[in-house]
This record gives sequence, structure tokens and C-alpha cells, in this order.
Amino acid sequence: MEDVKVLQKALIRLGFDPGPVDGVVGTRTRAAVFVWRIANGMPAAGDEIERIVAEAAALDRPTYVTGIDISGNNADTTDEGDDDEDMAKVKAAGHSFVIVKSSEGARYRYKAMARLRAAATTAGLDVGHYHFALPHKNPTDPFAEARNWHEHAGGLGWDYLPMFDIEDHRYDTFVAGSATKRDPRKQKALESWCLRLLDQADNLFGEECGVYTGSWYWQGWLGSTKAFAGRKLWLAAYPAKEPKPDAVPPKLGAWKPTIWQYTATGTVPGLEGRFDVNRLYGSP
Repeated sequence: MEDVKVLQKALIRLGFDPGPVDGVVGTRTRAAVFVWRIANGMPAAGDEIERIVAEAAALDRPTYVTGIDISGNNADTTDEGDDDEDMAKVKAAGHSFVIVKSSEGARYRYKAMARLRAAATTAGLDVGHYHFALPHKNPTDPFAEARNWHEHAGGLGWDYLPMFDIEDHRYDTFVAGSATKRDPRKQKALESWCLRLLDQADNLFGEECGVYTGSWYWQGWLGSTKAFAGRKLWLAAYPAKEPKPDAVPPKLGAWKPTIWQYTATGTVPGLEGRFDVNRLYGSP
């Protein structure tokens, strides 16, 4: 009976009418299977039940492409002269995109950004960029960080939305207290700082920036805020094992990620060191 219910639910998912999901192979269920067979070029009975169930399951399976993100921490991508070859290796490894660090705080700019972007484009990869925020160093002037970011990365022509990376917690400028009990007033202050920076960056880039963070930071330092929920989320969340192809990415409350960074220890054949590896779901 349960197997029949699975079949009936699969037929409904595929747009065929088996009647009520009652676990009974009645006239309407048989007719729905017959119509499915004809639509799929199977006039004779065969393994249609298994195929119907598998086809329906595939509709609900997350679809994605993979890519890596790059910063000065990735030594094998910082040496000039090998950029085209390095990005070709990323492409050959089956990846579809790279996201390159642009800037950090109000002053630092990643010098390799522009040439890595050009090499990745030549290799046929989509390219995005991100800014690493330092709220503890610029607590009263988030706009300085937005300007630094835009002056370095603006106007180059990118495939993905700009991404705002908020994860730094080296100082207690905004948040104090134990790891289990944060100061809500300081969480709100940090949230306001981020929103001011994002608003400025949105205006400078002419599009709404996305947000990179992890659950530990979102919960502990930002109080599980919903203030960014309308933006694209790039979520860092590392399971104990590499997720299966049909794994559903984790969420921050109801906030679903567009990009899931699922490991910081990935490899690219031919390149030294470890890389952050990501899955992109939908449009960045």
C-alpha cells in the first residue's frame, strides 16, 4: 500500500492524475500510469513505476554548480604569471565560478583581484567578488569600507552580485559578554553598522549586495537578525562529511542560501593548498 502511495504522489508531482492517494491501484491510477507511458514513449509495460518515482524525485533534488573563492590565503593563486594556467585547472576540475576577494576594511585591497578575474573569465568561469568587513577598526565609519570596496572592484564587469563578508570578531567593539549571552544593544549596533555599509555599497555598485556569514556569527554577534533576509545569502556551514549531491543546504532561520560554502579544505588538482568550495543554487 505504501509503495502505491509513493507512486500516486509521484504521478501527481509529474502532473498526472491518479485520483486520491489511497494506496489502491484503481482505474484512475492505472490510467495515469498509461498516460505517462505514452508521454514517455513506452507503449508496453515495463519498469515504469521505478522510472516515475525516480523522475518525480529528481524534480525536488537541489540543482547547483560548484566553485571556489580565492584570497591571499591561497598561495598558489597569488603568484603572477600562472594565472591563466591556474584558472584553467579550476575549470578542468569541474567548477563553474570563482569568487575573488576584493578588499578588507577601509584600506586593504587585494592586488591580485583584477588579474585573477581576467584569467578566470578567459578560462570560461563566472566571477564574483567580496569585501571582508572590519567593524572593530571602523566602528564609526562604515562608509569608508564601502568606498574602499567600490573603488577597487567597481566598474570591472562582474558576473555575480557583490558579496559583503561579515564574520570578523577579533575585538569587542560592538559585542561583549559570554559566548552564550550577548548584549542585545551591541548586537543592534553591529546590525546598524552593517546596514549602513550595505546601503552605501548598494548605491555605489548600483545593485543589492549579498551577505556572507555563518550561523555562529549571525546568532551570536547579530542576534539572529532578520534585517538582511531580503538579500542573497552566502552561507558558511561545514558538515562533518562532504554533502551528498542531493543534500539540502542549511538555512539561517527561514533565510535560504544562494551559495553554500560547505568546506574550507577542498582541493583543486594541480594547485597546491586548500580551497573553500561552494555550491551555487539558482542565480547569484
